[in-house]
Amino acid sequence: MPTGPAEVKRAVREALRQGATAIKVMAGGGISSQYDPIDTTQYSVEELRAAVEAAEQWNTFVAVHAYTDAAVRNALEAGVRVIEHGHLLSEDTLKLLKKKDAYLSSQSFGFVRRYIKPGASGRAGKAAQVMEGTDNLMLTALKLGIPVAFGTDSFGSMRAYEGAVHEFGYRLRWFTSLEILKQATSHNARLLALTGPRNPYQDGPLGVIQEGAYADLLVVEGNPLEDVKVLEDYENNIQLIMKDGVIYKNTLEK
Repeated sequence: MPTGPAEVKRAVREALRQGATAIKVMAGGGISSQYDPIDTTQYSVEELRAAVEAAEQWNTFVAVHAYTDAAVRNALEAGVRVIEHGHLLSEDTLKLLKKKDAYLSSQSFGFVRRYIKPGASGRAGKAAQVMEGTDNLMLTALKLGIPVAFGTDSFGSMRAYEGAVHEFGYRLRWFTSLEILKQATSHNARLLALTGPRNPYQDGPLGVIQEGAYADLLVVEGNPLEDVKVLEDYENNIQLIMKDGVIYKNTLEK
């Protein structure tokens, strides 16, 4: 683990040299982490600022993994642009996030809820701790007018990726179908555009349907504006997939 501003800068520069378009730093404890409880913070403000400075020299941004007020406030003070997760944030910290014009990228962890038992310990216990704050995070962000980017935090196995598709439905607990569609398209596109010249999609905007934009389109059976869950049954309901003008799936009637 890089320690001290100089080592952090070196690590960031090496990641960018190897082709990274943005940098993610672990600023606090994690669910899947073996050694760090959720309440811990990693990296000082000075170390996080070093990461931000190195990324900005490459005209891109830093995101941090963080759940707690302490970790997020350190990151915001250091100039971090994107907060990943944030499930245990207070209203005061969310107000600071909005004041700093930072992005919040979070998820419901709905696919995990089915597997968590009362009184769980270890990683399951940490997951339960995080999920307890999810309602407050989403509802407070909604109240404050903070857009929530569409994340799933799914990785590792096909089972996790299959579960991630249900994020659309899980978010109906707090948001309308229209709000969820915006989170997954135009808002995510604005966040990713923070990569600036490191963005590999330079020929047009992403996340919108307009002249000159990338031709990334889905044709859906059903109306996701009325019920976004139609996107969850992607095998049957997504009839056409077009990416950058190339059709990868087409089951429409001829």
